[in-house]
Amino acid sequence: MFVASGLVIRGIDSYHLFEGTGNLPDIDKSISVLQLADRLTPDDHPEKPPWLDDLGGIFQDRFDRTGDLKDISEATALRQRAVQLTPDGDAGLLIWLSHLGASFVRRFEYTGDLVDISNAISNQRQAVQLTPDGHAQMPFQLNDLGTSLILRFERIGDLNDISEAITLQQRAVKLTPEGESDQPLLLFNLGTSFMRRFELTGDLPDISEAISLQQKAVQLTSSDHASMAMRLNNLGLSFRCRFERTGGLNDIAEAISLHQRAVQLTPEGDPELLSWRNNLGASLMCRFEITGDWSDISDAIALQRRVVELAPEDHPRIPVWLNTLGLSLMRRFERIGDMDDISEAISLQRRAIELTPKGHARMPFLLNHLKLSFLRRFELTGDVSDISEAISLQQKAAQITADIPTFHSN
Repeated sequence: MFVASGLVIRGIDSYHLFEGTGNLPDIDKSISVLQLADRLTPDDHPEKPPWLDDLGGIFQDRFDRTGDLKDISEATALRQRAVQLTPDGDAGLLIWLSHLGASFVRRFEYTGDLVDISNAISNQRQAVQLTPDGHAQMPFQLNDLGTSLILRFERIGDLNDISEAITLQQRAVKLTPEGESDQPLLLFNLGTSFMRRFELTGDLPDISEAISLQQKAVQLTSSDHASMAMRLNNLGLSFRCRFERTGGLNDIAEAISLHQRAVQLTPEGDPELLSWRNNLGASLMCRFEITGDWSDISDAIALQRRVVELAPEDHPRIPVWLNTLGLSLMRRFERIGDMDDISEAISLQRRAIELTPKGHARMPFLLNHLKLSFLRRFELTGDVSDISEAISLQQKAAQITADIPTFHSN
């Protein structure tokens, strides 16, 4: 056992070296050494669950660096073993459950497999149930469970998920004293959940609450904080959501300003910069719809085209970005009638549909947007094949919508 303990120390040291250097051979060595320690350690040894959990976390870190699906699957399997080997009542169990939930979430974000997000929710729910009242980790357990419910809501549109997420995150905020360093994060996540529910229900008090919470979070965040750009971007999204409901020009002007600040704070090469640019472009398009300012639509298309050019083909947001650029080109076509714009819009929207998993909640929207592009081209050319294609797409969207269960809030 002494040998195994020594191997664990060596493996963790190699991992810490990787954290400092970013050199993949260091993390490879860490994994190799810790796997040997796993093989040499009997399952009934009390130190085995934390070792397995650590090894799972290291595999997940390598997945974050390389995108190799085998790594996140191995991380999940190791953390499942850590949970299975931990006896009921052990203080570490709620930690292993929480970490296992995080690994399921990470794999879901990559694959879109609903089984993964359901497993994440199940493990995180168990972690919440095992966390004693007054435990310092309770706000984070509640927040993580809420975040996973939101991810499932975004996938299948069940209003029960988003309502439960808001309830959990409200508890997390109430349990966090004023001035705590994590208060902005919890406030911001709760605000984002209110925004998500508004997107489904259109209930104005939800979006007003979202903006209020997110503004408070931004005010409590230092200008050099790593999350500042993300918080500015999402606050901009909330202002844009309210603009789309009420038409207030002050809201869309504020959204554009916030998105611009997010872009300015984010260095080239940062993967989030793609999202920030796309959102800035979308807000510029919204203002163009009201004011007709030609510079807004030109800037929007330039930003959105840059996003599509830089985004990897397997990026989970690429269907949304392709569709958004397509919609902007369609709107410009409606103004000036350039056939290149509408043809490119149709091509982009087709790709967006091809890259969207079957059964995804956004599929009816994508089909309807492509239908509109075919209709716009038919209106100019009279080509019967375009109207036939539009009718076919409308039928497909209607069928998919009919097949989606209707959910009701409690």
